[in-house]
Amino acid sequence: MLKFSNIDKFLDELGINDGQLYTTLKKLDSEGLVIKDVVHQEGVPSKHKYSIIEDGKEEFKDWLENFNEEENKIRYNFLRKDALITRCAFIKHMNKKVALRKVRKQIEIT
Repeated sequence: MLKFSNIDKFLDELGINDGQLYTTLKKLDSEGLVIKDVVHQEGVPSKHKYSIIEDGKEEFKDWLENFNEEENKIRYNFLRKDALITRCAFIKHMNKKVALRKVRKQIEIT
């Protein structure tokens, strides 16, 4: 399970804004990769809680371990919108052999 002690700080560092986050969550929900529970609260907006399901975990693993869009030789804005850097934020969830291949491939192209 993915857990972050301060999700807002993490998303801010990746350059992800609320609009991007909620658009992505809506898409994941419509694709059946997450489950959304709405928790109604008195006097404040309802809270939306998202949980990833097994198909979502598999889809995330496939995205994490593929090499699409990682061919950049130079990363001027290395945290924002860079596929490799975004994936590396989740490297602890990656198969170790795949992680090593990603690092070695980057060494070869730089």
